[in-house]
Amino acid sequence: MAAHAEVWAALGVDAEPALPLQYGVLGLVASEREQRMVARLSGKRPGLPWDRLLFSAKEAVYKAWYPAGRQWIGTSAVEVAFTTDGLLTAEIRPDRTPPLLARRRPDAAGAARPGGVAARYTGRWRIEGGLLLTAVAVPAGAPVGVRARARVAVEGEDTAAVTAGTPARAPGAVR
Repeated sequence: MAAHAEVWAALGVDAEPALPLQYGVLGLVASEREQRMVARLSGKRPGLPWDRLLFSAKEAVYKAWYPAGRQWIGTSAVEVAFTTDGLLTAEIRPDRTPPLLARRRPDAAGAARPGGVAARYTGRWRIEGGLLLTAVAVPAGAPVGVRARARVAVEGEDTAAVTAGTPARAPGAVR
């Protein structure tokens, strides 16, 4: 994947087969809140493997986060929310990474104080040709590993309001 650096500071993309995760994997990668969201969304759109979509979204977030922050984060450090129409939001809290996984550098960008959000990312998801596709993009000028410019406010049970730092139709915008 390539993008103009003057438009995007970081990109993360993932593709997974549109199949449910193996039994027990969701409990390893999802918070209780995320598991409740997956259950709710599965009731609304039962043909979509929301559990695998969640896994894919966390992968996309990590792919955008790590190159800038150079800080390992675990799946528990990323909290994802979806809308049924293709939006995703993620909050990153590196301090939630189990100590055995955390390989911190003293100068790691994005280090958050305990309990703090280091970054908020927004993105899109879709299902096409038997694949789940997820992508997150951080606008240029936004700190990639600290507080990214995009702001997210979760409204209700399964929708999110997104206020991005760049217009939705900016050159090279991810749709």
